[in-house]
Parts: sequence; C-alpha cells; structure tokens
Amino acid sequence: MRYIIQLITGLFFLINVVVAYFPSALENGMYEFELTFLSNLIMGVVFLIGGLMGIIKKKDIPQVVYINSVVLLQIVFLICMAFINEFNFSGPFIFLHIADPIIATIEVYLFCECRKNTNLITILSALIFPIVYLTYAIIYGYVSGYWIYGIINIPDRGIGFVSGIVAGTGLIIILIAWFQYKLSQKRFMKTEKR
Repeated sequence: MRYIIQLITGLFFLINVVVAYFPSALENGMYEFELTFLSNLIMGVVFLIGGLMGIIKKKDIPQVVYINSVVLLQIVFLICMAFINEFNFSGPFIFLHIADPIIATIEVYLFCECRKNTNLITILSALIFPIVYLTYAIIYGYVSGYWIYGIINIPDRGIGFVSGIVAGTGLIIILIAWFQYKLSQKRFMKTEKR
C-alpha cells in the first residue's frame, strides 16, 4: 500500500508543478530556476520512482534519497513562513509552498525506515542539493544580474551577511536531517519490537 501512496503522491506533486508553472511559462517565460519549482519536481520524481520500484521490483530506493529530497521542500516551507508576505499563495502555489512540504514530511516520516545508526556523512549529505542550488543561484545572479532571492544578493547585502545566512541555513538543514533520521530510527525500532 505504501508504494501506491508514494506513486499517487509523486503524480500529485508533478501535476501541481505543471498546473502552477505551465501557464506562467507560456506568459512570462520559464521559472525553472525557483527552488519551489525544483524542490517539488525533485520530490515528485523521487516519490514516483520509489512507488514504481516498490510496486514492480518490491524494493525501495535508499532512504537517504527521500530525506535529502524532502529537506528542500522543508526549506521552501520555512522560507515561506519566515517571509509570508512576499510569496504567492494563490491557486496551486498554496500546494507548492505549504501543502506539498507538509505531505512530503508526513510521508517520509511514515515510510522511511532507517534500520541502522546514522553517521555524520549521511546527515551532511542533506546539504548536497541545497549547496548545488545555492551555487546555481549565485552564478545565475552574477551572470544575469537578476538575483532569484534578494537575501542572497551578494552585491547588495554583502558577502558577510550572505555567508551568515548560508551558514545558518546549513545548520538548520543539518538539524532537520538529523532529527528526521532519529525519528525514523525510533519509529522503526518500535515497529521491530512488536
């Protein structure tokens, strides 16, 4: 049943992305550079692949993939809550910014089963997607002159401010990943004892 739920959730996320971004892409050009777009797309694909692999091959993709992917959506959610007045919460964007991160977090909690102790490398791997995206956003800002998020606009904010934001966000990501692994391990141990 869990794989069918993952498959349905993956399709739901991908439909949300298409419904939200396709009309604006036709009108204003693509917004594929936004973290909201990318995080929902990645999580949708992960759930879709996880569901299909479970149904067809009766095996799961590595749990680290789920947790590393859901971290991106959780960052979108936290940023939206911190800067609630600056985000588009109409129509399908309500799902992309609020509902999808909550659904993904619940689903990862329910279905991720970390059977062994988590090491530091596994927890730090949660930084890979955010670091790649941040690098992309900074390069994009310097090349195009358009900074996707004003909070990382180095010419306006200064390298010290942006470095502080990046370090703080990185610490939050590490704590979120660690907490999710611990919750998953605890839940799995309780399930094993039954």
